[in-house]
Amino acid sequence: MSALGFLYDLTAPRLIRYACTLTRHQDDAEDAVQAALVKVALKPRFLAEADYPWAYFLKFVLIESLSIARRRNPLNF
Repeated sequence: MSALGFLYDLTAPRLIRYACTLTRHQDDAEDAVQAALVKVALKPRFLAEADYPWAYFLKFVLIESLSIARRRNPLNF
C-alpha cells in the first residue's frame, strides 16, 4: 500500500492534467485517475511485469477517462 501511495504522490498532478484534457472536467479527471489506481491496486502484477510500466499506466488512465467522458456525454462519441 505504501508503494501505491508513493505512486500517487509522484504521478497524480500529471495524470490529473492528462485526464482533464480528455474529460474536460476536473472532478471526472480525478475520478479517472482514482479508478486507474484501483485497477493497479487490484492487480499490481500487470504493471510490475509490463515492459513499459508508465505507458501501461497511462493507458489505464486513458481508458478510464474516455469511459467517464462517454457516460457524461454519449452523443460526442
